[in-house]
Amino acid sequence: MQRRHDLIPNLLAITRDVLGQQKQLIAALETANQNAKSSGDLAAQAQLSQSVNAALGALARANADAPLVLRVSDQLEGAENRIAQERRRYNEAVAQYNARAGVFPTRFWGRFLGYPAQHEFFPMDEKARQAPRY
Repeated sequence: MQRRHDLIPNLLAITRDVLGQQKQLIAALETANQNAKSSGDLAAQAQLSQSVNAALGALARANADAPLVLRVSDQLEGAENRIAQERRRYNEAVAQYNARAGVFPTRFWGRFLGYPAQHEFFPMDEKARQAPRY
């Protein structure tokens, strides 16, 4: 669970950074493209065309950072799967313990040795049972 809590801020920061860069670059590309279209001077159009090319290259480099978001997202998904798997294993072990603890002579010896009659299951948040909506 600690890994989950460590990954979420990283995912948010990386996503904000990538999306912020992309927004800025798209705005710069739109401006450069509009300026290139509206310019009547051939030399000015060539220079503005170079700025469009530079903006396209910067946008391509920013899009190359997008897989980083996917990698962190995949790591978060893996952490969530491990949590679910360990929750299931714990609950299975508790069910086995509770079944054995309620049977004689284990029930008698368990109380005598100070073992609890039953363990609690690891609860699952009700919100986690519902699929997220975007």
